[in-house]
Amino acid sequence: MSIATAFAEAPTYEDLIARGHALVPDFADRAARCESDCRVSDESVEQFRHTGLHKTLLPAAQARPAREEVEVMMQRTGEPLGR
Repeated sequence: MSIATAFAEAPTYEDLIARGHALVPDFADRAARCESDCRVSDESVEQFRHTGLHKTLLPAAQARPAREEVEVMMQRTGEPLGR
C-alpha cells in the first residue's frame, strides 16, 4: 500500500472521536478494577487496539496519521474523551 493510498483511507477526525467516545462506557465499567489491579485490563487494551486509535500515534512515514494529528484533535475538543 502506498502512502497516498493509506492517507486516502485514513479515518476522519469525527470517526476517530466517535471511536474514542464509544470506549468510554466500557472503560468506566472497568475503571475500579483497573485501579485496584494497578494496571489496565487486557480487555481494555484489546478494545482500544480494535478501534485502531493506537495507530494515530505512529509517524506519517509509516502511513498513519502523525502525532500532531492527535494533538490537533485534543485541541479541537478541549477536553479528554471521558468527560
